[in-house]
Amino acid sequence: MEKKFILTEDTCVIDGITLYRIRAEKDFRDVKRGDLGGFVEKETNLSHAGESWIYDDACVYNNAYVYNNACVYHDVRIYDNARIYDNAHIYGDTHVYNNARIYDNAHVTNHARIYGGAYVYGNTFIYGNAHIFGSARICGDAYVHGEARICEHAKVQFSRLSTDLREDIKASLRCQCNLISENGKVIAYKLVHKTLHSLYDKDFIYKIGETAVCKNPKEDNSSCSAGLHFSNLTYWDNRCDECLEDLVYLKAEIDLRDIITIQDGKIRCRKAKILSKIEIE
Repeated sequence: MEKKFILTEDTCVIDGITLYRIRAEKDFRDVKRGDLGGFVEKETNLSHAGESWIYDDACVYNNAYVYNNACVYHDVRIYDNARIYDNAHIYGDTHVYNNARIYDNAHVTNHARIYGGAYVYGNTFIYGNAHIFGSARICGDAYVHGEARICEHAKVQFSRLSTDLREDIKASLRCQCNLISENGKVIAYKLVHKTLHSLYDKDFIYKIGETAVCKNPKEDNSSCSAGLHFSNLTYWDNRCDECLEDLVYLKAEIDLRDIITIQDGKIRCRKAKILSKIEIE
């Protein structure tokens, strides 16, 4: 097989191991023959087949392996027996190690740590200071960010889990609630009594076509605190102890500026315009 790269004499030492900067031996992707890449301990850390590449000062060593069309960038470290493949992209100061696997179209960035026997795949996007470890599986269209810790036998898919990230409300909505915002607003739901009384405050009544307002919401990062709480339909089905026959869903429009926090799979906000009710069949 034609070699895609060679090891140069430019070295660095990581964890007591000497690594060698790579140089491209042919054109592919955005790489030109003669371009310098990141560092490897040995040739078997990066496949000569496909269009995988190690950019910048990224380091791959021990028995770690990058192959297919996967790419690692910046100050990423891939080591132990980790595998990065398919079209996966790893950026930032991310570390992937132990027996972790990242593949499909997964993107991992910032200061994430993927280790143990964790698998990350599908169209997942992991960023911030998230730690994925143990036997965790992150897949589907999941977004995981902030200070999330996902471990043991947890499986996260289709945008279900993260921590609050107020600087990126749109990403938090997708990650925590599987809701998409548009034009600065998001459509969300909640369960109430058929009389439109709140499940948690018998004196609070929602009215269709009017804006519900919490007079004294708690302006902190608490998920269960004073405020109006909304999410997707599945959230309420899984968390209601009352008979669903006595309840209805409310559909509401929430201005993103009125959101206080997004945690534990739900929105806590100051006010919401109640659009309609939906009977539970």
